[in-house]
Amino acid sequence: MAADQCEIKLVIFLLFSTHTYSHYLAEPGSIIRGVRSNGKHLLTRRNIDNSLKIKAYPDSSIQKLSSNLRELIVDRLLPDAIAYFGKTLSVRQRISSIRLQRGCEKEVFEEINGTLFRYCLNECKTTYCGPVLIPEEHLDVCRTCDSSEVHCTKETSKSTGITNADFVLYISANVTSHCNNKNDLIAYTSLCQQEQTLDRPVAGFVNFCVEKLSRNFSYSHLLTFMKHEIFHALGFSSSLYGYYRADDGTPLTARVTKNGKPAVKWSNKVIKEITRDQWKVSMRAGSSVSHNVLMIVTPRVVKEVRAHFNCPSLEGAEIENQGGRGQRHTHLEKRVFENEAMTGVFTNNPVFSRITLALMEDTGWYRANYEMAESLDWGRNASCIFAQNSCKAWMDFQMRIDGSISPYCTELPIKSHTRTGCTHNYHGVGNCNLMKHKAPLPIDYRYFDTLPGVNNPSYYGGAIKLADYCPYYQELNWKNNGTVVRGSSCKHESNNPNSDKNYAVEMYGENSACFLQGRAWTQKLCLRKGTRTVTASDWGSGCYSYVCNIEGLVLSISGQSYPCYFAGQILSVKVIHHRSLHEGSIICPVCEALCGSSCPLVESTHFYNSRISKKSQNVLVCSSINLHQSFEVLVIMFLSMLVIEI
Repeated sequence: MAADQCEIKLVIFLLFSTHTYSHYLAEPGSIIRGVRSNGKHLLTRRNIDNSLKIKAYPDSSIQKLSSNLRELIVDRLLPDAIAYFGKTLSVRQRISSIRLQRGCEKEVFEEINGTLFRYCLNECKTTYCGPVLIPEEHLDVCRTCDSSEVHCTKETSKSTGITNADFVLYISANVTSHCNNKNDLIAYTSLCQQEQTLDRPVAGFVNFCVEKLSRNFSYSHLLTFMKHEIFHALGFSSSLYGYYRADDGTPLTARVTKNGKPAVKWSNKVIKEITRDQWKVSMRAGSSVSHNVLMIVTPRVVKEVRAHFNCPSLEGAEIENQGGRGQRHTHLEKRVFENEAMTGVFTNNPVFSRITLALMEDTGWYRANYEMAESLDWGRNASCIFAQNSCKAWMDFQMRIDGSISPYCTELPIKSHTRTGCTHNYHGVGNCNLMKHKAPLPIDYRYFDTLPGVNNPSYYGGAIKLADYCPYYQELNWKNNGTVVRGSSCKHESNNPNSDKNYAVEMYGENSACFLQGRAWTQKLCLRKGTRTVTASDWGSGCYSYVCNIEGLVLSISGQSYPCYFAGQILSVKVIHHRSLHEGSIICPVCEALCGSSCPLVESTHFYNSRISKKSQNVLVCSSINLHQSFEVLVIMFLSMLVIEI
């Protein structure tokens, strides 16, 4: 039988997977502070151990959505997000129901029997929370003063307010200017009212951008987006830093006596500017420059970041210094905290870590359940060089000691084919996002003295501006004719390639991780007239199922087990999968990267310096038997065996 060979380049284009978090910063005058509590706030541990209760109120725009979208928002996203915050945060118990304050053209404050009351000058206005009209039954009475601010009155009201709630969340799906086509926002949020005793946010909104929500997002990503936005409304916002309090209730930023608002934007007890005098850049840019950063310096945050990076001198958690008004200063710095979910853009496997929970505690309004914190791998134990300097400083240091520059990378894209790698935590297939920009990068972010085939490296840096242009392996979306076909997160089963395109026998799912491939994979198929061997030109890494057991790290490929005995071991794979023969190789990573303490204490001394590979020797036999109208019967035979060369 005749055989032919060909190299197949996937007719699929790659797009870096990024989703922007652009927090909606409400205008200062639109946030109302004055929701009263009829009772004494006790700052004891006993009163703080009450699970945060969020009540959601969808407005009429939600009812106009399709049944599928309405069910997604009302019956899935909201209950799951609310349940998460109930398990994660505890709040000081409210003594009375929440009666939201009314909108005013101008507000005045009057103290009566030691209690500060908020009045509207001349009249009360229609009251909104973002784009949502607040129902009358949620509002306090209308209190007004005439233009002299001497004669003040209040109306009567039978409203009981909102009971059994710590925070009111209004939900809408209005088409607003913030949902424009220039960004990829799924939703945006903000607080709209605070209580006046301790300044804690008590009301906010989430507005969904329906056109963006209708796109092909996994549910876990949508839920992460929802949690991210609610964290902003509850306290993680530059508009609230000035209201943070110490554990005893003392304001961390000085207040204006008359209305209790911060006298300045924030104090250096909350946010501090730090100068990095030896910020490393390329020789062409001067070797080092002075670089200013803003850091959250509250006590629990400082403790957590020092422990995470193993850096005793770290001043705090760096916050974002780039992006638009809704990103700068209101997210964690992407370069330092890459896949922490409270950074300003979502790229790889977002997690809500102990650092975010520590910040919520340091507001003075909550206690956090750290059992709900997710593990942050980026930068863990990477030392002060990683946390207090540029990514160039880290890469240079690692190269001097012959170490890995991970999580960063320096591979330029290859025009002829795609060479993928793994994200820093092996959770997804990725590409090094080093690219040429339209203009030279700012001097602070010029990291390269030389790059292969590049005359002027000052144009080159990572694709993510918020990450200070540091290049790293970033998850991908695989696109075909402009449509996203699948993502590259190994943990999502929906990312499995179609069987006819699965040249490297990948398996995506909860128990899968990314592994580097040693060479291009081939697929041998039986045809009516002979066989055909296909070589995929796009390769470099893939997702495979694995387990951690007494042997250490063991891969499972098409039903066969492949143990990794040491890092760098080459596994030669030859398997029958979906009636075709697949051949390739996989490179074993460091066992601890995936199995942690489940790894053997030492690598096997019997195998350590041996040339080891597991080869599954499969024989693909294609035969044809003429039955009436040349009907062909394919007979596939295979034999697997372990070959160890010492």
